[in-house]
Amino acid sequence: MEAILTATERVLAERGTKAATTNRIAEVAGVSIGSLYQYFPNKQALIETARSRSRERFAEQVDPQVEALLALPLEAAVAGLVELLIGRHRETLAVHNALAPEGDELHRALAERWTATLVAWLERHRGEVRPRNLALAAEIGLDVIEALTHGMALRRPERLDDPEFAAELRALLLGYLRPIPVGHDEGKDAAAAGAGPLASGAPETRGVAPAGGARAPGGSHPVGRR
Repeated sequence: MEAILTATERVLAERGTKAATTNRIAEVAGVSIGSLYQYFPNKQALIETARSRSRERFAEQVDPQVEALLALPLEAAVAGLVELLIGRHRETLAVHNALAPEGDELHRALAERWTATLVAWLERHRGEVRPRNLALAAEIGLDVIEALTHGMALRRPERLDDPEFAAELRALLLGYLRPIPVGHDEGKDAAAAGAGPLASGAPETRGVAPAGGARAPGGSHPVGRR
């Protein structure tokens, strides 16, 4: 059966899921079509088994590396995770693109395990990160890495070799995780478009008289001239 699954991945990488046939898979595997059907009733069963096998192999290879990376400081760990997942997509590009359109790259059990690992890692760095809901932050971070890397593998695979893509993905994740600078007001930013100079961040001119009136000491309203 292992030879059949290996042949399935090879044929899917060459032809895609629609053009792949059980006859071609049997030919590449070096078995008769009858022997293939003893294990798999149809092409869809072959594809689903190949997808599960690919995910399991992905998890076996990546899990130990993730554990090692999460022992590093925050910035180094984020950089390592980005490079790891881009590298894995690059190495398995043809099979990944053949299998990905019909299913998630990471099945639920793997995603849940990684989320739990990331939550524990974020807890160790709680004083360095902005989000307070660490479970949500872990889910967002994992989905951002996977979605962007997965999308590039499908649409622009050459980007997986572009250092700028990795750098931008690191910046995106670190920008999300890092604390907002002291004095920065997100509410002001949201209202700045039409809320006047004070809401847009312009310095307050407390005590400065406008043309036409004097300001009361320390006050914000003009008083009439005497």
